[in-house]
Amino acid sequence: MKRIVLGTMLFFGLFFALWGCQEATTLPPETPAYLQLVIVDSTTARYEEYDSSDELISTDTFTYTDDDSLLEVLQTITTVYCQGSDGNPDDTCSFQGTYGYYVVGIGPLRAFADNQFISFYINGDFAMTGIGDTELTVGATYKFSVDTF
Repeated sequence: MKRIVLGTMLFFGLFFALWGCQEATTLPPETPAYLQLVIVDSTTARYEEYDSSDELISTDTFTYTDDDSLLEVLQTITTVYCQGSDGNPDDTCSFQGTYGYYVVGIGPLRAFADNQFISFYINGDFAMTGIGDTELTVGATYKFSVDTF
C-alpha cells in the first residue's frame, strides 16, 4: 500500500514540477478581420487592416502604375498566397486554374484551414472578376475577409 501512495505522490509531484517549467508563450499580434485596398488616385493607393470591431489596425500608402492588376499591387505590398498546382499555398501565385487564381492568404489574413476561403468585394459587393483580372479603378475599395462554408 505504501508503494502505491508513494508512487502516486511521485507521479503528481513530477507532473506539476514539469508543468510549471513550461516556457511562457506570447500571444501573436491580433489577426485582422479584413483588409482593404483603397485606390486614392491614378498613382496612389492605401492598404488598410481592420480588426473585428472595424477599428483600423494599420495602414500604408504606396504608389502603383496604371497597368498593374490588383494581384500585382497586393504582391508589392504584402505576401499573397494562391493555391498551387499541388493544392498547397504558393506565395508566387504561379499556378492559375481554369477560373483564375484561388487566393488563400493575403498578408496576415489566412484561409489555410478546411472550409475557409477569402471573400473578395469591390465597393461592398461580391466581386464578379478574379483578383488577377480586376483592373484598378480610382475611388474603388477592394475588401478581403476570411469566410467559411
